[in-house]
Amino acid sequence: MRAIKEELGDNDDDEDDLAALERKMQSARMPQNIWKHAHRELRYFSMETLLDMVINLRLIFVRE
Repeated sequence: MRAIKEELGDNDDDEDDLAALERKMQSARMPQNIWKHAHRELRYFSMETLLDMVINLRLIFVRE
């Protein structure tokens, strides 16, 4: 994953960002039903970021 990010010129470390968000969510001590929804949204965000990187990588290879 890190190699793909470097190839794309993406210096953001989304994994660290996601881990930090998850820690903040845990420390918020939210009700279980809210936690489930928030955690699902966090995973959706993670998958969306991954798909965006894959699409960008594909565009790089198509141009070459």
